[in-house]
Amino acid sequence: MLAFMQILASFGLLGAINMMVWYWSAVLGSVSMLAVFVFRIMAYEDGYKFITDSSSSPATITNGELLWQAIKADVSEDATLFSMASLVLCWQYENWKTWQWNSMSPQEQEMMIESAEKQMLEWQDEKLAEMEN
Repeated sequence: MLAFMQILASFGLLGAINMMVWYWSAVLGSVSMLAVFVFRIMAYEDGYKFITDSSSSPATITNGELLWQAIKADVSEDATLFSMASLVLCWQYENWKTWQWNSMSPQEQEMMIESAEKQMLEWQDEKLAEMEN
């Protein structure tokens, strides 16, 4: 869906909706990664409990060790993929923002400029007030 929206935005269609879809997909992706992280911690703790429990059978200890190894491999793989994706997105950020800007109508661009100028003036007023106090 993101690729389809990006293609449409490249042709000047649905640019604002494309930015919103990318934003919300990043938010939902972060929330889902947090949930996966919590489940991994729970599984890691279960594996540790199986290994350190003195009443555990040898098969249970082996299963706990296998669980630990699987979680470590999974975390390593996800960290590598996340790092690669982050680097690629960082390298292409300026190009993406330029395409998004160019896909906006002149009216939308003017509204964005006015909004940015308003935020800048508010920020300057806050900083001046801080310096006076």
